[in-house]
This record gives sequence, structure tokens and C-alpha cells, in this order.
Amino acid sequence: MKKRITLLFLLVCALLPWGAKAEWFPTDSTAHEDKAKSSLFAVPPPQTRFHNVTMTTRSIGIGGILLGDTYLTPLSYGGTHFSFVSQSLHRGYKRQRESSLARGSLFAYTPRTLDPKWLHHTLFSLGYARTLNPAGNANIHTLELSYSRSLLRQVAYGTWGELFAGGALAGRAEGLYSTRNGNNPGTIHASVGLNAAVLYSFRFGNDRFPILAKLYAETRLAGATFSQEFGESYYELYYFSPIGRRIHFAHSLNTPSLRAVAGFDLPILDYCTLHLGYHLSLERQVINHLRYYRSTHSLLVGFTTTALPLGGRRMARSSQPPLPL
Repeated sequence: MKKRITLLFLLVCALLPWGAKAEWFPTDSTAHEDKAKSSLFAVPPPQTRFHNVTMTTRSIGIGGILLGDTYLTPLSYGGTHFSFVSQSLHRGYKRQRESSLARGSLFAYTPRTLDPKWLHHTLFSLGYARTLNPAGNANIHTLELSYSRSLLRQVAYGTWGELFAGGALAGRAEGLYSTRNGNNPGTIHASVGLNAAVLYSFRFGNDRFPILAKLYAETRLAGATFSQEFGESYYELYYFSPIGRRIHFAHSLNTPSLRAVAGFDLPILDYCTLHLGYHLSLERQVINHLRYYRSTHSLLVGFTTTALPLGGRRMARSSQPPLPL
């Protein structure tokens, strides 16, 4: 009986902060300095979301491709390349540790503010190509998917623009199918790794017609890639040898890679922002006496949007812009 009374008393003490008045925590989380520890279940006010806008560009592209894979054929194939390219970026954050709210509570958090020195960038692309051999009697169809996420640091700033540099985690997968081969009609390429990345941006024009020019490029430093043996069928690969033996160390010498996206953001009055750009992708691999190369050049047309992320209780606050629902 004494244990039950003790547990009931502890539970009441823990739940007291839920009934406390809102004055315990001021509404402006950035100006509050909560030095004393709060109860375990104290709930702080909604976080203040700084205006860290996410800029997203989505484009479709059409261009040309030059492809070669000696696992399938010794010939080079060329054709038309179609792609979808999406890139997004936003500035970084820095924590205001001196303004932590509800310290000691399960719901405690440390407010963040904008850090213009850092930039987060993501690049996603999906491409399809239909290529033809020099004789015009065989095709190779290819489908490629790539994704990279980079963290960039501002290294220079001036009237000529901004320059960022940093690293990126990247992954890529591609499947090829040949209409000519009978025994081994298809092959795959897959790799993950760490890339070096740079981004340059420059704003010019005037208030009536502001223009943004930007260029992003990344190249492989080190990683891992998949490659089968010369003349080895996929039946032999999966049934007679461990697939782990086909994972090789990739670097800039045996698997050089370059990916670049450049473009201009042009405002269409007050309705939208048109994006006109160019996408370059270069891949090469020489492993197990197999040679693979691929280069694509595409013109991009799309739109750029900006968004202020909101979530949770922050959406319902009166200080935020009106919501449609």
C-alpha cells in the first residue's frame, strides 16, 4: 500500500507542469534564457522557424549520349537522352545553446538561427536513353538513377558572386539492355562514394528583372563500385562466386566521374521563375579488363520554386502566413 501511495505521489508531481500557465515560457524562444532545469514532462512553446528558404529547381532535359561497354559490345553507341533533374538548396543552421528551452525535460530543444556560411545542396537525376550502333541494326537501352547530397562552405564572396566548396555523398545505379546479345543481353553499374563539390552563384540585373546564374559541379574522390569479370555471365556471378568479390575500390583513376549543372533563373513577371540550363554527365570505368564509358549532354527547361518549411505546432501560429486550410 505504501508503494502505491509513493508511486501516485511521484506521478502527480511529474504531471504538475502540464497544468502550468504559459507564462512559464515566453512566446519568443530566441530571446529566452532558461537557466533552471524544468520538470521531466514540461512542454516548451513552439519553435521559432527562421526564414531559411529552400530553393528547388525541377527540369526536364533532352540531349545526346555516347555509350560504350565492352561487356556487351566493343562498339560505341550513340543516341538521344531524356532526363529529369531536380536540385534543391538551403542555408545552414547554427544552434543558440545559451537559449535552450525546458532544460531537463523530455521535450527540450535548442533554438537555431540562420548560418549563411554553410549551404546544403541535393541533386537528383533520372535518365533514359535509346542508343544505336554504327551499323544501325542494334540498340542499347539504358536507365540511370543518381543522387547526391552535399555540405558546402562559403570560401569567397564579393560583387562577382559567391563560391562554395565541400564534399558530397553520392550514389548511382544504371541498367543496360542490348537487343543484339543473346547470352548476356544486359548489365548493371552501381557505385557509392565521396565526391568533391563546388557551387558558384551570381545575381545580376535589377529589381524589375533580377537574374540568378548558378553552377554546381562534383567529381569522385573515393568509393566503391560493382564490376563483374570479363566474359562472366550473371548465372556464374550469382551461383558460383560470392558477389562481394565483385565490389571494388573506386577512385579518380580507375573510375573518373564528373557531373555538372549550370543554368539561369529568369522571373516571368510575378507569376513564376523560369529555369534554363545545361546538364553534363561523364562516367568512365576500367576494372577487370572491362571498359565502360558514358557521356551525356542535355539542355534543361524547368521552373524554380522557393518554400519556407513549416511543421507541427508552427503551422497553426497566428504569426505565420495564412494557410489555405
